[in-house]
Amino acid sequence: MSSAPKKSKLTETSFSALTRLFSALPAVDEDLAVGDYQAEFLGPWWFRNSAGIGVALVGLPCWKGKQIQGKGRAVNLLGKIGALKPAVPMNVAVQVSRIDGNAALVLTYPSGSPFLLGYFIDELRHLDENTIMAITIVNLPLIRNLPMPFLLHRQP
Repeated sequence: MSSAPKKSKLTETSFSALTRLFSALPAVDEDLAVGDYQAEFLGPWWFRNSAGIGVALVGLPCWKGKQIQGKGRAVNLLGKIGALKPAVPMNVAVQVSRIDGNAALVLTYPSGSPFLLGYFIDELRHLDENTIMAITIVNLPLIRNLPMPFLLHRQP
């Protein structure tokens, strides 16, 4: 993992370069990843600047990150940093990545989740000991092959 580019250089990296990096990273160990994480969108400027609005429109207003709880559970964190509230649970399991066919820790929404979230799949890999690289896949025609990358920074 030490050969991965520094996070600051990842912010404006292309989707194709981010997908290649993701494919080179190891799967996240759920037990070691338990904790709260603040999100940072990656990719072209137009994606970074509009991703928060898109996330709000599908049922996660003021989305700030995720909490990996262990034992196959995670939740999204909504609100303001310092006053985050858990919302919209997710199922967690090691699965075959839809991106590259290798193992990834995969977060999916159970039936009954708000609006379109049931189509959203987050795949997670370790960037370093305190950072997870994630790619969201939306399992709908026309956007199924558009990776939506972000980092999850472990919070103290």
